[in-house]
Amino acid sequence: MHKLRGVFAKVFVFGLFGLLILSFAVWGIGDVIRGGTSDPIVASVGDREISETEYRQAFNRAYSNLQQRFGGAFDGEMARSIGIPTQVLQQLVDRAVYDEKTTDLGMVVTDEQVREAIFNLPAFQNEAGRFDRLRYDQVLRNNQLSEAQFVASLRQDIAREQVQSALTSAAVAPDALAERLFLYSAERRVAEYLLISLVSLPETRAPEEEELAQFHQDYADSFRAPEYRSLTYLSLVPADFESEITVSEEELRQLYDTRLEELGEPERRELVQMLFDSQADAEAALEKLRAGQSFAAVAEEVTGSEPIELGEVTTNQLVPEVSEAAFAVAEGEVAGPVESPFGWHLINVMSIAPEYVPSFEEVRERLLDDARVDQAVENLIAIANQLDDTLAGGASLEEAADRLALEIRKVAAIDAEGNGEDGESAQGLPDQEMFLRTAFETEEGDESLLLETEEGGYFVIRVDGVTAPAVRPLDAVRDQVAELWTQQEREREAREKADGLAERLRAGETMEALADELETAALTTAPVTRTERDPQRTPSAELSAALFQAQLNDVVVSGSPLGPVVARLTEIVAPDPSSDAEALEEAREAATQALRADLGDLDVESLKAQYGVEVNEERIESIVVGY
Repeated sequence: MHKLRGVFAKVFVFGLFGLLILSFAVWGIGDVIRGGTSDPIVASVGDREISETEYRQAFNRAYSNLQQRFGGAFDGEMARSIGIPTQVLQQLVDRAVYDEKTTDLGMVVTDEQVREAIFNLPAFQNEAGRFDRLRYDQVLRNNQLSEAQFVASLRQDIAREQVQSALTSAAVAPDALAERLFLYSAERRVAEYLLISLVSLPETRAPEEEELAQFHQDYADSFRAPEYRSLTYLSLVPADFESEITVSEEELRQLYDTRLEELGEPERRELVQMLFDSQADAEAALEKLRAGQSFAAVAEEVTGSEPIELGEVTTNQLVPEVSEAAFAVAEGEVAGPVESPFGWHLINVMSIAPEYVPSFEEVRERLLDDARVDQAVENLIAIANQLDDTLAGGASLEEAADRLALEIRKVAAIDAEGNGEDGESAQGLPDQEMFLRTAFETEEGDESLLLETEEGGYFVIRVDGVTAPAVRPLDAVRDQVAELWTQQEREREAREKADGLAERLRAGETMEALADELETAALTTAPVTRTERDPQRTPSAELSAALFQAQLNDVVVSGSPLGPVVARLTEIVAPDPSSDAEALEEAREAATQALRADLGDLDVESLKAQYGVEVNEERIESIVVGY
């Protein structure tokens, strides 16, 4: 519709909207008369239904995210081939089974818990790590979510997380599993080797003309010039308007009063707990604590495991019953027993970080910066609306820029990666990924819509010209062709030499004798792991991997950045769990996390069996086929 400019366009648009309004009125009345239409169901979990709208929105978000990542080449067929429709459905079903469980448990998530979660999400924070309302609104817009939808979803997420953590937090990998993982990951291998350096080889002959021509033809894609586009664009960013803004002291004081809770830090407490099925068990454990035993010792004796770490939390990060008890005692004291939907708790307060309320003077500059940014954004939006109206009225980019005192910008030639014909990356583009995608989706001679960037700016592009991709002729890239041909020829010669040396080693010659013949030195790797990449320890990661596929005294040939490597495995260093407690603990933690993930998966499957899952495959296919 942005192309329909001028008086004719406005008449057409007003007529079209009149028809649309009339049709909505008629259909709306029809719905009332018929009692409305229902949203088809794609799946059900117990009494909870997943509607077509819910599935379509979730699939569209996943599809859009992948399109942004992979560009226009990503389509519906690719989405189906990698299983996106099934993954989206699985996520919705998994969420639904936990929603059923939290409903059965009668769990309640408070507004304060939701607010705290929103403020702590990195996606909503600015560069200084503070909550940014503009970024919050923009992220929701980009994900096609209203605030009400997001808050409702987040509330459910918090409840699910509490259920999941209650189930999995006590799971710990057994010692035997941790030790086996440690032995696998900590094993080291040593090899002696010769590096056949490419620069040490005799100079490769110059290619014949016929060889160059054939190489140019065989590797045509290596010498292909990409599609280039010449562009004209307008760009608006908040920083363009900040210098014009003044903020009074009274306005800053009002902003301080409004945001005081956000500016400060609530009291935080580091907590550990024991969890019991009955009050009697909790009371028995409390008696042992009163008798002088430590919290950790009682937990080990009564529950058979260490205390459950809750970390450093605020009052609204716990269920109300636990929060009230834990924040009512002093540091070092034990709260409880207290009952919650999860059972009976004993909570030990390990440390307390008191509430912090900053003074106006401490945050004045921060408030001033935020106020300027907020006002700049308002000014920017006003100008953006004027620009959109001006373009809709039929003005060209140049005319719109002149009327609104904006700077017109031009790009002589740019490819889809953001590089010019000289190979240099373009600088100063607004939201470069989005800008380039728009530039290469817009037809030659057309203008894009006025688009909003993730940083809160706007831009509009006109594609002035398109130069189609083409293989550069041999004469234009002769030097590059000759260089690549020579490189490949040297690599081939070096690999043949390395293979020959390897055969001689296998036949019984020594590494030292071969090194003397090559007038070089036989080298030895440091003890390397399976994935060793450090160039100070191994000539290449490829060699490290090859050594773990070999038997003691085997000879292997691998590549490296400097040339092929001929190596013999000389030592296998078996690790000792008792000598590296830290590495053993890392293996245990990795195994524990994997175990908890598996336990969570089993819980989901158990809940599915408990509540029952029904899926309408035909309805899902009808949704996906439209992409």
